[in-house]
Amino acid sequence: MNAIQPSSDRLSGSNIRHRGRAVAATFRRTVARFVIVIAFALAVVSGSGCSQSPPPPPKPVIPLATELRVLQPGDNWVYKGEEEFRFNDTGKSVTLQVTRTVSVIQTTLDGKPFLATSSSGESIAPNGYKNVTSWLYYFTQDPKTRDVWEQADTRGKDGTLRTLAKPSRGLIGTWSANKTHTTEDSYSNGDQAKEVVAVTGTEEVETPFARITCWKVTITGTTTEDGKTSNFRQTVWIAPQLGRAVKGEYTSTSIDRTVTGKLLLMSTNVDPKD
Repeated sequence: MNAIQPSSDRLSGSNIRHRGRAVAATFRRTVARFVIVIAFALAVVSGSGCSQSPPPPPKPVIPLATELRVLQPGDNWVYKGEEEFRFNDTGKSVTLQVTRTVSVIQTTLDGKPFLATSSSGESIAPNGYKNVTSWLYYFTQDPKTRDVWEQADTRGKDGTLRTLAKPSRGLIGTWSANKTHTTEDSYSNGDQAKEVVAVTGTEEVETPFARITCWKVTITGTTTEDGKTSNFRQTVWIAPQLGRAVKGEYTSTSIDRTVTGKLLLMSTNVDPKD
């Protein structure tokens, strides 16, 4: 009787050893491919968004100046901020988003050539309601002292012109610490204003385009316009070489409402080196 023999092709000792070596080699190749794929995937992820962007370049630093710029037609400043109106009878309030643009223009007053700052303001309420206002301040600038003297404006009722009984100093030409001056203004339409201006020190203000060392100024006073009297307090940070305030915070209180606001200079075409 013939015994059943193992198949020499499948069960011989040499074949078992050969297959073992082949399986081991295949396993090593598979592991190597897996490592390469993982490394490639990590490289792709790292290069496609996980790496940090380089830090933005530092903002220019504008140092403190003492001489006011000679204002010129075309000078332009853009501010953004917010105002809160709180109504005294109900206690309710609304906050508006504010954009204000100021430009120096060449114009005339009583037939004579004058410079003026043209100001336009846009206020947007939470419900989307938009209010746009505009006004002019007519001024002269002393060529020697650089003091700016206001002569008239269009802040009368319904935007009418009101002329000052005598020029009022709006900006001082030479800046230093601990300066104080008082103005008392009377307008052709009967409006009145009185304010005390005090330079209290210096402070750096950061804007979107530069870090600017400014003179810090407090202004307190009262105004009577169209028969209504308001008390106000402002803090402004002024860069004389830019010709304007860089930042402002203010509160005005009248019999029916309190208005608080803040503005920051977002951009200007004025070169501080001019």
